[in-house]
Amino acid sequence: MTLATITYFVRYWRTLQLLISGPLFLFFLLMPFIPESARWLLSHGNGEKAEKIIRKVAKVNKRKLPDPLFTEDEIQKLEVVSMVPKASIFDLFRTPVLRWRTINFIYNWMVNNIVYYGLTYSSGDLGFNVHLNFFLSGAVEIVGYVLAIFTIDFFGRRPSIATFLIIGGCSCLINIGIPIGTWNTVVALTGKSAISASYTIVYVYSAECFPTPVRSIGIGICSMMARVGTIVSPMILILGDYYYPAPLIIFGTTAITAGFLSFLFPETRGMRLPETIEEGETLGTKAKDDNSAGL
Repeated sequence: MTLATITYFVRYWRTLQLLISGPLFLFFLLMPFIPESARWLLSHGNGEKAEKIIRKVAKVNKRKLPDPLFTEDEIQKLEVVSMVPKASIFDLFRTPVLRWRTINFIYNWMVNNIVYYGLTYSSGDLGFNVHLNFFLSGAVEIVGYVLAIFTIDFFGRRPSIATFLIIGGCSCLINIGIPIGTWNTVVALTGKSAISASYTIVYVYSAECFPTPVRSIGIGICSMMARVGTIVSPMILILGDYYYPAPLIIFGTTAITAGFLSFLFPETRGMRLPETIEEGETLGTKAKDDNSAGL
């Protein structure tokens, strides 16, 4: 077993430790500091507790509220809402459009994690000073984040994430034929910046595509599967000990594939978020456009 292989195994183990201990620590740390929101309480029929929270907020903000806060009709509506069966993870896969959209987002999240951490872990192999390489690798992330902020507003979510993923994937494939040196570093950092941008966009984009009842569940399952990508990434890098271009081929092809699959997502820029499963099912389809035209 080579030294590089041992190093990657150590990185792999450290990643597992962070994935297991980090979220658990954060979960137990935040539990005492997360109060129930008024909207959540209203959706579960607990109007009295919701009213207390709303009045407490109004008092802090020095706002005057009507008394009573909720009318009889509103209370009846809340009771009806509380009787509606709550959405579950199965609702993400019950209808055809939402099912494939969920699978597509899961793949997108996994690829972003695989390529992002793969390029991060291999930043020391660019041929210059390892500390300078790591600094540059982190600096170009800021460029990616700034680009993501502007592109999603000017060009939309769908073309932005697709373009960044394709650029990141192409950078990996192009680097296979470039010897270690200045140009190799420039192309690698370009890919890292692009993947950082797509990684940023996928958080916003998926939240806008999932309908309200399953939004948190959708983001949760995508985030969970993304951690699988984080675990797999160091293992892919180990393949480079046996066939040097293997990691770059895997990173490049998966990112490009995810980029083209992103064109299947609906564009959500300037659109109202879907509030029901039915609205999520028709989001970005002809049926949605026809309903909007009818209104």
